[in-house]
Formats: sequence, C-alpha cells, structure tokens
Amino acid sequence: MSSPSRFGRLTPSDEQRAVLQSTAQHLVIEAAAGAAKTTTLALCIAQAVAQRVPAARILALTHTGAAVQALATALDTVGVTGALRQVLRKQAIVDFDSFSRAVLDRCLGPVPQRFTDREPLRPFLQQAAEAVRDDEDEAFPQDIDTAAFGDHEGLLNAFARIKGRLAWWRERQDRRLTPALAAELGESYTALRVFQHYEQVLRWSPREEAFMFRGPDDAVYDLAGLLHGGELDPGVLGHFDLVLLDEMHDTNWAMFTVLQHLLVHANPSARFIGVGDADQVIHTAACADAAFMREHFDGWIAPRGPDAPRLTRSYRYGPALAQAAQAVAGKACVSAPGRDTTIERLPLPVATADMELALRLERLIRQDGVNPGDLAVLLRQPHQSVALEHALLRRGVPYRSVGMTRCLARPAVLFIWGLVALASDAMAGVDAPATRHAMLAAMARFFGVVPDLAALKLAAAGNDYDLRHYAGNQIVRAAGTEIAGQAQAFMARCLQPLPADASNELLHLLGAETRARRCFVRRADAHDAALDMRATLQLLCDEEDGVPAFLRTLNAHDQLAQQHRPDLRCVRLDTIEAVKGLEFEQVWMPGLEASRFEIADDDALESNLFYVGITRARRRLVLLHDAALPACKPLLRLMHGSPPASIASP
Repeated sequence: MSSPSRFGRLTPSDEQRAVLQSTAQHLVIEAAAGAAKTTTLALCIAQAVAQRVPAARILALTHTGAAVQALATALDTVGVTGALRQVLRKQAIVDFDSFSRAVLDRCLGPVPQRFTDREPLRPFLQQAAEAVRDDEDEAFPQDIDTAAFGDHEGLLNAFARIKGRLAWWRERQDRRLTPALAAELGESYTALRVFQHYEQVLRWSPREEAFMFRGPDDAVYDLAGLLHGGELDPGVLGHFDLVLLDEMHDTNWAMFTVLQHLLVHANPSARFIGVGDADQVIHTAACADAAFMREHFDGWIAPRGPDAPRLTRSYRYGPALAQAAQAVAGKACVSAPGRDTTIERLPLPVATADMELALRLERLIRQDGVNPGDLAVLLRQPHQSVALEHALLRRGVPYRSVGMTRCLARPAVLFIWGLVALASDAMAGVDAPATRHAMLAAMARFFGVVPDLAALKLAAAGNDYDLRHYAGNQIVRAAGTEIAGQAQAFMARCLQPLPADASNELLHLLGAETRARRCFVRRADAHDAALDMRATLQLLCDEEDGVPAFLRTLNAHDQLAQQHRPDLRCVRLDTIEAVKGLEFEQVWMPGLEASRFEIADDDALESNLFYVGITRARRRLVLLHDAALPACKPLLRLMHGSPPASIASP
C-alpha cells in the first residue's frame, strides 16, 4: 500500500511507514512509551482520507476524553486541518463510553439519569442491599453475609469486576445464581445477589422495560451485554471501512466484546489498527488486560500474524531514560536519534521536600526563564499535594491540576479548616463566600448532618455570628452527643501549643478515619480524605505562630488560588494516572519512598505507574526521595539497571 512521503509537517519514520504500508486487515501494534502511538493512528486516518475513505466510514476509539482531544490535535500535525478535521473530530473520534451511549440512545432512547461518579449511586446500592437482606424467599440465607451490606466500596468494586469481565453475561450463561456459581465466578454470593437486584430491578426496570439510570462505564457494559445476549443486532454499531483503537492495553472484556461485534459481525471486511503498550496497564481494577491486544484478539477476532510492525523507538526521550525505562519494565526500550534526556536523583528529607521543590521550580521559572507549562510534578496520591500546593503558592509558582481537585477545595481540608476556624471564633476570616459555603457543607457532611440548604446558604453569606451559630448549633450539636464531644475535644486541643508530631493525636480526637469512612462509598476516597486531614493538620502543627497564622495562610492561599486563572503557562501538578498519554519537557516526581509510593500491594501496578510517570519526560527527569528511608522498588530497579554516570545528583 503506497503512501505519501510527507503528511503535513511530519515525515513518517521507517516504523510508521511500515504501519502505513502494511496490507494486513487486522493490525495490532505493540509500542513503547513515547513512540508516537497517537500520531501513528493520525497518520493512518490521514492516509485513509487521502485514499478517499469517507469520514463517516472511519471510527477511532479511545478510552478517555483527553485521548480524543490528543488524537484530534495529532490530525493537525499530519496535515488534516480545517473543516475535514472538524468533521472527523465530531463524527469519527470518540471514547468507548460516548460511543456506547450514542448507540444505546439510538436504539433504546436516553436514560432518565446519568451519573459520572460513584457517590450518587449510594442510595441505589443501599436499596439493593436492603432488598436482599429482607428477602424471605432467599434460597441460601446461610450464605448471605450481612456485614457486607455496609461495605459500599467493596460491593461497587465487585460490581466493577463483574462488569469489566462481563461475568454476568459471559460466564454465568443463564444458570441460576447459587453459592457454587458465585465461587466459580470468583465473587462472593452476597455481592452477586446485591448486584442481581441492583441491575435487574433498580437499574433496569422490568415494568418500564428500560434502563432507569447509568453510572460510570455502564454504557459500555450495557451495550456489551445486549450484544453478547443477542438482544441487539451488531449492525446498530454502524458500518465502517477503518476502525482504530488507541491505548489498546486499557481494554477490558466489556470493551473487547463491543470491539469484537464491531469487527467480526458488523464490519467483517473493515480494516482494524490498534496500538498499545502492555507496560502501561494501570486500570486493573476495571479488569484492563494486555491480553486483549494479544492472545484474546487472536482467539476471538483474528490472528495478528507474526510480522506485525512495532513502534519501538521513543521520539520523546533520550538514551539515558530509554535505559532506565528498560530497567523498570524489563523490555527493550530505544530512543530515536537526536534525543537527550537527563535523569537526576534528588535526595531530600520528607520534612523539607515540598518547600525545596517549590523553591527549585521558582528558580527555573524566574531565573532560568523556563516556561511553567513545560514543567510537571507527578504524584502517587492526591493528598501529597496539600503541603506542596501551599509551598507553590508561597513561592508564587503558578500551577494547575486536571485529575485532582485543588487542596483548598477538597471537603476533608475544608472540614479541618472550618473546625479550627470555629474553635478560634474566626470563621468570618474566610473571605470567599463560595469557600464559606463549601466549608459548612463539608462540616455537615463529615458529621453526618443533612443540612437545610437554604439556611446554610444564608449562614455562608452572613456575619461571624451567623457562621458560628450555624456551624456550632446546626452542625456540631446536631451531630449528636458523642460526635459533638469529639469535636469539642479536638477544637480545645487545637488552641493549645502543638508539637510537630501532634497530627496523629488530633486525628484520633476527631475520629477522623471513622468520619471519612462514613462519607465515601469508595474506601480509597475515604483513605485519601483521612490523609488530606492529616496533611492539613500537619500544616497547623508546623506553623510556628499557631492557629491565627495557620488560618491567615489558608485564607490568603485560597484567595490566590481563586484569583489565579490556570492556563497552559502553569506547572502541571497532578497524579500519574491523570497525565497518561501526555508529555512534558521536565518531569519532577516526589514521594518515591516505599512507604509513600507502594500503597496498592500490587508490584505490577506500582511498576507500571512508575514507568508511565518517568516516560512522560522529554528533556529532564528529576526523582525525589528521602535518602534516609527505603526507596520504592521501581526506583531501586531504575538505579540498579542504569549506569551510575547516567543519573546525576544535583
């Protein structure tokens, strides 16, 4: 298959040209990080357009909205511009969830309610659990674990596994649900019984014969299940000459089932090009598996063939980082000629790392003239940003986050801030009305109080007396004697001299972990909230001038953050997951101690996250860890697998 020598501003590499010249109907390309996967797919689209394939006959699937935008941007690079690019962006490039939702809406009509996160699902989950608990006709009552009914996150995690694996449709095969079948499916009988009621009575209404609501990723699951069960004709997926899939390693059974019906049944003559990197699988909780770009593809769609082109050379980073990535991933990584990336190991004590990092970033921007938009600070956990954001604000370093909420807008931080302000009769010292409102709402939430929203709004807009009266009487006292007692003990202790290690004592007085667990469906969210509380209290303990200075600092930083309008000339401060698929001139990765990075009890996941993080860097990678503490295992592999001369210690 011939192709032009140049596409727009880009001359394809020899590996990209091999992809463009391949005549294979089904092409699955294994690629290294930074090997221009998205650009290669854009080249394939450009070639198809040049060969007069109509835009309406092209489908490019991705896993996220950000990936949709990245592929649309890559079309500019390869010369697909103007009205044609807009048509492709609108019609051809779409994420799996949006594609599935559009198909279902055409066939079944839109659902009355659609939720983009898990929290609104709590009432439905509770209703399903109560229905199972109260079912007098339960055939296996001895196998119902009533303690599991209160573990909302455990149930939702089980639901995610069942849906990601498509287990209810693919493995159950219409058999009656029994404890033996549950064991065969690898899930608890209780979770499956709750799932059965949640899905077949609440989400799907037998009376209406329609879906009543959808949560995150439910559209893909619903479409896959209906296709698998033969209740939808695969032709409803559309008719295409070219189907592409980016980040194929993020595929699970539900997505793969949609892809299988799209290629095998609806479009058997269509050409398929998929690209992925097995070492970037970080969504295992949703059952993502690199097998879907390997043996499962061979067995369920078509053999890939032994001579599929590969994208092995990174156009992002240089030889030193390629060797480091190889040491971490255990596979060959090669950099394209002309690239140069330095790796620096910066041993900083945990206690001073945030201020030192902020100072170094300030120097880069103000003294060296570095564009802040070229800098990224990547974190393992969101709570690590609390002290770092304050350090950045102190130094006047502009930053933006996409994958996490800024720290002073997080409920757990606002909860602590509000209690300390109430303790010192300084709630009116919070200047922003929106912050006051959010603070009162957070306090009500963590104390388990359902607020009168109109009264809350009036209090947030009122004077100091209004604020104190509402927070003290309508929230703290309304929470009950035990909780109010904990709050009073906490507030009294805050007003006393606090040693630097008092954060644990304060958390215990407040019952912070219990408060967090009762507020969130996901255990991970509760854990993050408790850590946000700890980080905020540590700021209080570290403040030499006590509570008044702590409150002034939070208010001043809140004002700065609200006045600041983030744009591309800001340091990107985010979690590693949030920047997957992106790249930056400089990447700084703090918190690489084992105790702070290795939190998942999953070595493969930790390794893949670290690999994703380090391979975002183009010119410079800086790894920060406390030399007095054990380093995380991926960092140890990097240091042991790289020549000492390739890693500097500034």
